[in-house]
Amino acid sequence: MSKRDPAQDIAKGLGILFVLQLHGIQLNMVCFYVFNALVAFSMTVFFFLAGYNYRDKGLSPVKSMGKRVGKLLKTYVLWTLGTFLVMGTYFLIRGDGSPDEILKSFGASVLSESGCKMIGWKLPVSLFQHVLAPYWFIQYLITASVIFYLSSKYVLVSFKRLIFAVIILLGITFAFISFKVYLPWGIHCAPSIAAIMLTGAYLGKDDKLFSITSKPFMIVLYALASIVVVDTIGYFYPAAGILGAGLLGEFIGPVEVFICYLISILGSYFLVSFGRLLNLIPVLNKCLIWLGRHTLIILLIHRPIAYVIRDVMGLPHFISGRPLYVDSITSVNLIAFLLIFVIMVPVIMMIDRLKAWKIKERS
Repeated sequence: MSKRDPAQDIAKGLGILFVLQLHGIQLNMVCFYVFNALVAFSMTVFFFLAGYNYRDKGLSPVKSMGKRVGKLLKTYVLWTLGTFLVMGTYFLIRGDGSPDEILKSFGASVLSESGCKMIGWKLPVSLFQHVLAPYWFIQYLITASVIFYLSSKYVLVSFKRLIFAVIILLGITFAFISFKVYLPWGIHCAPSIAAIMLTGAYLGKDDKLFSITSKPFMIVLYALASIVVVDTIGYFYPAAGILGAGLLGEFIGPVEVFICYLISILGSYFLVSFGRLLNLIPVLNKCLIWLGRHTLIILLIHRPIAYVIRDVMGLPHFISGRPLYVDSITSVNLIAFLLIFVIMVPVIMMIDRLKAWKIKERS
């Protein structure tokens, strides 16, 4: 697609809202289940859309891989080091740990839980787990992108090659999880994520998925059919297909690899189709499009902001194993959640201005 599709940005905007909700506020039971049914699979959609919007620019597989992975690595390194300096200083000022403890805590978060286990590094709960946890997405995108770019020229030639590659890649992750082999930076998940991206790229070559019909009634009908299948699977296998926090196979075992792949396609179709409907609503569409076009930066900055806000307001930080929903949302928690947006939006606007200034200077 030569022109940016606003429905895709709206879909990504909905997805990042779900991430912000999980990390910032607990909904009541009804709202949680409704929101969960509509966008809980959003991380798989992010990977699918990354593939869907891929375009072959005529570079060799190695050069394409190097260019993409190099950009992602640069982003990852700059933001992790920046977060370490800012939040490390904040932790020191608050007396939350010694310099040595903070450095080890940062190292443990960068290595990931799997990496720490591999080297026998036993540490208490890392301070940086609270602020760097969402960075797993970039780690997994980097490792999956290596496989995607090195194989795309061969795989995307025909549907038969795609099917063959998908079976092999899903099988590799299936084998890793079957033998309980969990590697740093999601290397064990990279083949299955690459399969999702390759499928997205194949369907995106001629916009084979989202242009399947242009009739509003049929779009709604197909979208409803997609979400019914997704939620039916979710009913029998709770949390299946949710590639959240980098977990795959942790909930229902290796078979989850195949369910996650299926949901990535059906969920993407539903969410983008839903985005087309929301695009008809003024103001709301612009807000969601803005969020969708800034998903990566939101992913990078929202946790440190939320951490400081909850500290200042004397609220407890979210930890793994917390209840998924609450009886009622307290006003103080709602205020804390809204403050994330109050601080985050101008920060992103300032970053946008800096980027525009740099581009202008180069030209």
